[in-house]
Amino acid sequence: MTPKLAARGHRAPSNGGSEQPVTVLVTRRVKEGREGEFEAFLERLREEAAKYAGYQGVTIIPPPAPSREYVVVYRFDSADHLRAWQTSQARRSLIAESTELAEAAPEQRELFGTDGWFAVPGGRVVRPPARWKTYLLSLCAIYPILTVMVIVAQPLLAYLPLAARFAVITPVLTALMTWIAMPVLSRLFARWLYR
Repeated sequence: MTPKLAARGHRAPSNGGSEQPVTVLVTRRVKEGREGEFEAFLERLREEAAKYAGYQGVTIIPPPAPSREYVVVYRFDSADHLRAWQTSQARRSLIAESTELAEAAPEQRELFGTDGWFAVPGGRVVRPPARWKTYLLSLCAIYPILTVMVIVAQPLLAYLPLAARFAVITPVLTALMTWIAMPVLSRLFARWLYR
């Protein structure tokens, strides 16, 4: 798989709706010898999805040999925006074109909010990675973010009691983890997480 295929496809969240983000996990087993054509199809699919409101990005995890099962993870900022993409004529046409490239129809699962942090399938069974891996990756994200936030917030919030300071810091930390840190780290460390 070409590196550009997995690396492209991130866009800042749009302001559509107040619902929580939706992560969709799709697995599809490609026919032997059709991998190159399937990767070109995935690139066209990514480009088309990026035109829709609420699109937040696509990560493509190529199969480890000898498997031919691709994992595609894409995110929209709300269920409404996801439905608009899923029911679009453009998507239906692309999926129909890909029928001859794969052994079966795509299998997919939707996850909402923080459920999508780590729940990427490894093979046919949708399952999160090992807990020790999620712990380490979460720690690598939380520690620097929390440290910087406390240092920056201390002079601004010193007049508040400790519990009130945490009431201000915690929602900001959670938002940064959900929409920035974990999507980026999960994409960067995908091969390690789901090995």
